[in-house]
Amino acid sequence: MGTYEPHMQEAFCKYVRSGSVVFDIGAHAGFHSLFCGLLVRPGGQVFAFEPNPVSHASLSEQVRNNPGLRITVLSIALSDSAGTANFDASMDCQSKLTEIGNVTVEVNMIDGLVGQIPAPHTIKIDVEGHEERVLRGGMKTLAKYRPVVLVDWNDDMTLQCVSALLAPIGYRILPGPPVIALPDSVV
Repeated sequence: MGTYEPHMQEAFCKYVRSGSVVFDIGAHAGFHSLFCGLLVRPGGQVFAFEPNPVSHASLSEQVRNNPGLRITVLSIALSDSAGTANFDASMDCQSKLTEIGNVTVEVNMIDGLVGQIPAPHTIKIDVEGHEERVLRGGMKTLAKYRPVVLVDWNDDMTLQCVSALLAPIGYRILPGPPVIALPDSVV
């Protein structure tokens, strides 16, 4: 219907441009990936990170049904380390990395992927409380490439976490939702 998370859609329209590279971290069923896929045309690319096997399959099907969009679906959870981790996929829309999970997933860092894939212009993060660890795993990329960062409001700690990590490296933080971190070069 196009009415899902209008605050996030508004932020994408403001900060995602034709030719951009977007990282959709915690892509779920792919609404935001597809939306950004339209915005980055022509020449842009969306990398949709979704480790939940059910959501990954649904998202992959959506991408196959929209072959004109340049979206790459990666079955990887992002964090502040690489390897494997437990993932709770029992609640589809609230799935997340946990100490005890029903699925083992591949984990990587933004910093570990950039170079293998292009650096992002915009990063969207919706990872059910794991935002700080995702950001920590991307600090070199954030400092070097200065992407716009959009973080879905998870709880009262979201703004504090984003501010504590990104303000010291020259980001201006807008409280949202979503919490928006803008590098100096973006108005």
